[in-house]
Amino acid sequence: STTITIVDVATATIEDTQTPTAVATALAVSPDGQWLYYSQSNGLYRMNTGPTQRLSLSTPQNVTKAALSPDGSILYVVDGMNTISAVDTTSGTVLDTIPSSSQVVSISLSADGSALYRINTSYSSDPDFPWMQIQTSSLAIIDTAAGDVNATAPLPWSSYQASVDPEDGLVWVTGSKGVAVVDPVTATTESVDLVFAIVSLAFLPNTDRAYAITDGGGAAFALSLASIPP
Repeated sequence: STTITIVDVATATIEDTQTPTAVATALAVSPDGQWLYYSQSNGLYRMNTGPTQRLSLSTPQNVTKAALSPDGSILYVVDGMNTISAVDTTSGTVLDTIPSSSQVVSISLSADGSALYRINTSYSSDPDFPWMQIQTSSLAIIDTAAGDVNATAPLPWSSYQASVDPEDGLVWVTGSKGVAVVDPVTATTESVDLVFAIVSLAFLPNTDRAYAITDGGGAAFALSLASIPP
């Protein structure tokens, strides 16, 4: 079973727990902290401290990933067909869809919600060893108003998650050998080889620090962004 636990981050105490009827995935929290959005095999839900409310999403595929707009009005979700749907959080209706021809690994939004960042992964045969597959990752920069891909930035290795630095808007992408930093204006990439895989990254507001978790949950550490290019 799945249990959703609400924790007061100031005191590190558990305020409440909720038990969905099935496994819950693709979590997203509203900007005011009042609503939690999650998916189950039969649809999208939003939850506060009161009764759970279901959001009806007009697609049968399971939702695997989610990102909420800064004003909380639109929830972007990825389904099992790698299509991104923009869902109105009030009505639950689908406002727009953005298809993808390759696997969608992660989605995130710019601070103003004008851009959606999508990590794609594709596979191809190694020309020297045809029985082996080469994995290629890229970051698509999507205009949320038009639903179009404006640019695509290459990523140097297998990638896991895109996080936006709230201070300068750069997109930090975790990967199998470190992190890659993408400038969304120029769609250029700088790679930072840390020798080990980083699977998750979260920024500490109003500082030059981020918290990173290594592959397999082996370690969590603070990362000084000032000491890392670009």
